[in-house]
Amino acid sequence: MIGFALKEGWLSFRNLGLLGLLTLLTLIITLTLFGLTITGYAILQEWNRGLLGRFEIEAFFKDAADTTQIETALTTIRRHPYVKTARFISRNEAAKRFNAEFGMDILDVLQYNPLPASIVVTLATDTYPQIAWQSVANALKDCPGIDEVIYEGELLSQLQNLYQDIGQKSALAVGTTLLISIVLSVLTVMGAIKSRMEFIRVILLSGGTRWMARGPFTALGFYYGLFSGLVAGAITYAVFKFLIYGWGIQAKPGLLILGGLIAAGILIGALSASFAAGRWIKEV
Repeated sequence: MIGFALKEGWLSFRNLGLLGLLTLLTLIITLTLFGLTITGYAILQEWNRGLLGRFEIEAFFKDAADTTQIETALTTIRRHPYVKTARFISRNEAAKRFNAEFGMDILDVLQYNPLPASIVVTLATDTYPQIAWQSVANALKDCPGIDEVIYEGELLSQLQNLYQDIGQKSALAVGTTLLISIVLSVLTVMGAIKSRMEFIRVILLSGGTRWMARGPFTALGFYYGLFSGLVAGAITYAVFKFLIYGWGIQAKPGLLILGGLIAAGILIGALSASFAAGRWIKEV
């Protein structure tokens, strides 16, 4: 029975009309958008985590902080699970950093060194930015002798909002094209059923079940989904490879992308076709 359904479904698929072409193109676009969204999200996550190694948290000590407080703060923060390195900056080192950054000696300007000692912290790259930064910043604030903690919290919040905005727009685009794909798939199957009414009647009158009459049209949806998934998967995989090797992005391309899109295409096509065939064949 499966062989019969696949054979008859292939015959219908080969007679690709305008509606069938629109269905195929829309399903390819839907799956490609979905694949690129997932791929883009994975790349952004890797890039987002990579930001942790490019920014620093700096905690400044109070002028009255003693050696014991400094050692306690360093020991505490180095044990934090999100911390990669924690480096102590003395007041003299702070003056040298000022000189290197601004090209002037602070002692020549003010005749004394007002810069406090501090701890400069970098974070592990296998953590989520907002969670890690906030957690480490709070831990530093609780350390004895700490006066102020400075980090790029505003920038990280802006990046997070950007990711959410991109995610929402991508989800809207995928959802819209998915709805159009399902509608067109149903219309395509309905058109195929209308053109093959005699074929369905012959099957039913010769003792065939409705499942036998329905099978070729489900197979038709299967072919639409299979072909769309292959094309969308190939496009997504090619874009992924280009971004990795062309732009040097650190992410691992996987054939799971191709397999997942093929599976999603088959699921959308076959279920839509099966639903449409089940509804219309009841009326034959």
